Amino acid sequence: ALFRDNFRKRLDPRRKLQAAAPEPVRAAVENERVHPGIGEHDLGGTDAAGGGVAVVVEVDEATGAVRVRRVVVGADVGRAVNPALVEAQLAGGAVFGIGNAMLESLEYDTEGQLLTGTLLDYALPLSTDVPAIEAFYQEIPAHTNPLGLRGVGECGNPGLGAAIANAVCDALRDLDVRVTALPVTPARVRAAIEAAVHARAAGG
Repeated sequence: ALFRDNFRKRLDPRRKLQAAAPEPVRAAVENERVHPGIGEHDLGGTDAAGGGVAVVVEVDEATGAVRVRRVVVGADVGRAVNPALVEAQLAGGAVFGIGNAMLESLEYDTEGQLLTGTLLDYALPLSTDVPAIEAFYQEIPAHTNPLGLRGVGECGNPGLGAAIANAVCDALRDLDVRVTALPVTPARVRAAIEAAVHARAAGG
C-alpha cells in the first residue's frame, strides 16, 4: 500500500503543476479545478488503431520451406506526427509478425521444461527472411485525445500470421492443404501436405 501511494503521488499531474504553475493555476489545481489545456484530459473512451496486411509467398512442396516474397501493410494512424517514424514502425511491426508467424515458438518437454530459452534455440528472422516492406498509412483523426493520435507500434504485426498461413494454403490449393497452427515451419507445412495427400487418397 505504501509503494502504491508513493507511486500515485509521483504520477499525479497536479504535483507538477503546483511546482511550476503561477499562483492562480496552483489555486485551481488545489481546488480540483484543473485549468483547461494544462492539466488532465478525459479520454471519454478508447480509440484502437486499425490496419491490414497482404503477403505473397513461395512454397517448396518437397521441403515445406516458405519464403515471403512481398509484404504490404497499411494502417489508420489518426495523425502522423512523424511520418518517417510511422513508416518505420509499420515496417518493424511487419518484421516482428514474420518472426511470430514463421519462426518463433516456445517449446516445452514433457516435464514442463522450456526448450527454447536461448537464441540458440529460439529462432528469430534474419535479414534474408524479410523482403522489402511496402508500408502506407492514412490519417483519420481520433476524437479521444487532443492531437487525434492512434497507436501504430504493432499495426504491422497482428495480421501477419493469418496472412502467411492463408497464403501458404492458397499456394497449395490444388492439394487442399490446411494450415491451422503457427509458426508455419517447413516441418508443419510438409505434415499438412502429407495429410492432404493421404486424405485425398483415402477419399478417392
